[in-house]
Amino acid sequence: MPSPYVKSLSKETGKPESEIEKLWSKAKDITSDTFNKKEKDFEDKEYSLPKHGFARKKEFILYKQEKEKLIFLLKSDKETLDVYSFKFELFVTFSLLKNSLKIEYNVINLSNKTMYYSIGAHEAYSCPDGIQDFSVIFENKENFISNKLNGNLVSDEKNVIGINSDTIKLNYDYFAVDALVFKTLKSRKAVLTNGKRKITLEYSDFPYFLIWTKPNAPYICLEPWKGIPDSENATGNLIDKEGIISIKKDENSVSYHCITFEL
Repeated sequence: MPSPYVKSLSKETGKPESEIEKLWSKAKDITSDTFNKKEKDFEDKEYSLPKHGFARKKEFILYKQEKEKLIFLLKSDKETLDVYSFKFELFVTFSLLKNSLKIEYNVINLSNKTMYYSIGAHEAYSCPDGIQDFSVIFENKENFISNKLNGNLVSDEKNVIGINSDTIKLNYDYFAVDALVFKTLKSRKAVLTNGKRKITLEYSDFPYFLIWTKPNAPYICLEPWKGIPDSENATGNLIDKEGIISIKKDENSVSYHCITFEL
């Protein structure tokens, strides 16, 4: 199977629904923006990956299945080594906890050297009548200053969405060019709500937060990321990349986020 994702969950059955497939085929996806559009130098070799990296398009195996838990595994192979210098295992665990879904990422370094990586989530939440009825409410008051995107690179140019506020009232105008990219938020919890439905996202392990949709699309993506796309001024050196995570030989890195539904 490809990169594991939950397309939609039924409140009554907890089973996936097909309706979200009509909205966007990557409703729950895994990103791995380790390189992201600028070629990267590592050990005197250049590597280049497509937007959002390779994990989202790779074949995962079902490693373990329990009543309320699924564990998927992606291993490095010849194809990944052509674009990414490291041998690794990536375990992704989906756990149902009452009305919550916990997604855990366990990255294991199998290389004989320090490994560098980024990872993030790309969940989409259905907004049948449009996003304008929804707000995202954060646990802290924030200065919502988004870095603009220039193509697939993060610009130093800023877009001020709100100052000293805990709420972003969603508006399609924000996404006329691309995503909102927040690099300095203190909050690690956000609530998507229209006053009737409420979805809470907890992401303590992820320092970056993106919000995205397509023009007039009936969904919104709330994206906790552990890593960030390249800036326009990036050096091209992997070790210097902003937000890059390092793992020593034979060690691992675990992170998770949790989605709670109140529908």
